[in-house]
Parts: sequence; C-alpha cells; structure tokens
Amino acid sequence: MPLVDSPGLGSESGKTPLFVNEDGDLIREPLTLPPQDLLLNLTYPVPYDNLGIPGATTHQILTTLFAEEVGNPMFDLILRNAALPSGGTAIQELERIKPDIITAWSGNNEILGGALSGSPQSVDPQAPGYVVPLADFQEAFRTLCDRIEALQPKIVALANIPPITDIPYTRFFGTGSIPGINRWIMEEDLDDDGDPVQLVLLHAPISGCPECFLPSCQFNPATPCDTIPANATLTVSEVQLITSAIDAYNAFLADEVASRGWALVDINAAFRALPRNPNVQELNVAFPWQVDPISGTGKQNHYSAFTLDGVHPSEKGQAHVANKFLEAINATYGTSYPMVDEDTVQNIAGFERAPSATKSDTGFRITPDARSGLWAMVEMMQAR
Repeated sequence: MPLVDSPGLGSESGKTPLFVNEDGDLIREPLTLPPQDLLLNLTYPVPYDNLGIPGATTHQILTTLFAEEVGNPMFDLILRNAALPSGGTAIQELERIKPDIITAWSGNNEILGGALSGSPQSVDPQAPGYVVPLADFQEAFRTLCDRIEALQPKIVALANIPPITDIPYTRFFGTGSIPGINRWIMEEDLDDDGDPVQLVLLHAPISGCPECFLPSCQFNPATPCDTIPANATLTVSEVQLITSAIDAYNAFLADEVASRGWALVDINAAFRALPRNPNVQELNVAFPWQVDPISGTGKQNHYSAFTLDGVHPSEKGQAHVANKFLEAINATYGTSYPMVDEDTVQNIAGFERAPSATKSDTGFRITPDARSGLWAMVEMMQAR
C-alpha cells in the first residue's frame, strides 16, 4: 500500500491536508518535513497492490508514467517510476502483479474536474472545465477492460460514476437549501440569459462574510455580501450537462461490464440512497462539519460519507463503498465474502487535532488558505 505518515500530503505541494482546528475553522498548514519523508512504503520493491491514483483519468491510467506529464504529483507517489526498475504506467504495473481479483473505479475524473471548475464544457480539451466526451471515454475504458481481461483474473468488479452534483462540494452552498443565499451577487445571473445559478461550490469566496448563510447573521440584510464568480457556481444548464454526461457514461459502463460477465458496482445508486439529513445517525451525504443554524456552533458530523474536501469518501464512506463492491462480487460470482461492519468504522481524518472543536460566535469557517487548497484539488482533478 502507498502508506503516508501523519499529517499527510495535501493537494498543493508543501501543504498539509485540510483539518479542523481548535476554533472550529477549516484550515491547512505548511509541511514541516519534506514530502518524501512522509512516504512510509516508498522503497517497496514491486508495484503496489493499490494502484489508485487520485485525479487520474482512464486515459492517464493507460499512458502516464510521470507526474510532470499531467501536472498530478500523485502519479509519482503511486507509480514510483524514478525508483522502481520495473516501473510503468498504472496498467503496466497491474500487469506485472497479475492478480486473481481486480477492482477498479475509473471515469469519475473525466467529469469531476469539469463540474468542480464551475464552468463545465466539452469543446476545448485545454480549457478549464473540460468534460471528456463519451466517445473518448468509451475508447479508453474499452482498452482498459481489454488489458484487464487479458490477465484472465478470476474476479473483476468495476464501479460506475457517482452523482457528482449531489456531493457536499457542489451542494454545501446549494441555492435551494441555504438561508440568505439571495444576499450574494451571482456573476452568472448578471447576464440575464435565463440560466440561473443552481449550486454554489465549496470554493466560493465568501470569506468577507462567513456567517451570511446563517439565520443568526447580524449583518445588514439589505447589503449584499460578496460577488460569487462564474467558476464557483453551476447554473441549471451546467448541472444538466454534468448529469447527462454521468448518465451516458453509466449506461455504457453497465453494457461493457455485463458483456464481459464482470460485477458492476452501482455506486451511483448507493450514493443517491444516502440521506441528506445530517441528523441521520447511520450514514449521510451531509458535510462532515455541521453548523447549528440557531446558535452558530460548529460540530463534527460523525456520520458523513465524505471528507472535509467535500469530494472524496470518508472512512465510513469508504467502508460503504467496500461493501457495495463485496455485494456485487458475491452476487455475480457466488462468493460469500463477509461485509465490513460499518458501525465500527469512525471518521477521523481532519478531526484529530480538535475532535470536539466548537466556535460559538460564527460557526464553521473556511479560511482563505483552506479555500485555495480546495481550488488546488480542483486543478489537480483537471490535470492542469
């Protein structure tokens, strides 16, 4: 496994991951050690069993050797081509392992970067917000499946694309659920083209008035807060572009996986079934750091399926994903792998420093530096 020591590596070089401090603020800090000193299993002499690369597209899984090729440092962390004499692309390293059981979850990043950019489009591959067209994804995914099939594994399970516009990053400031949203000026509403803003993204620059989405806000309600730029919002038509791409990808995935007799893991349906109410004490899609709308006090949502970046599954979310893989494998291959006990899994990452942090005056805040860290993750997803 590509193990990383505490405090971990953030999306931006030289920075820690996001965490909640003692005051209840979402922040990050400079790394005090060189990144290579945190890589606990760097010299493992053969490819890792876990070859998952954050931010990688299916095409990059097939073709990328070094981080500098795509602007994603995670490739060097996982593939280690500068150190492994038998290095290669992710698929080549998989071929050297030749495992009996293969699980894969690819295709998310072809759409995710475009959605998080706030300006999704499928015209210019060099522009921010590019969503990989279905035909290009189909070609890369079929090649990936052919390479996997050639290894003759006993079990293969592939997951589909989750509902990206339902994750906390794209719903935390959803215009239909946050009081006071009309206090912000939406840049994409100013052109009056009949395409209103539907979602405000997590990297939206609201630092000038972090309380304005709370009913307890004492600012003058007649005075607008910050102007939210186009790259921090999704309009109705942009949400439709994203959901249409997901639907098309998933229809293709279902047919491709079925044609090869493999297990299809319906993560899309699994995530859609999760409650959005943070008070549901099992598993929910609500943001992991909740704010009481009356008192403004922040508290950890122990049951969130997502981490503090609002995109990746939390520990409990990962356990849920693992169970969906196991269920699909058991149903397809007649196996009886036991399930993970999700009740015993706790969400810890990002809360180690302040497990009971509260901030009685303003509640949850994203500091400007933390917001830039969220944007760095978006740029990594776009491989720019």
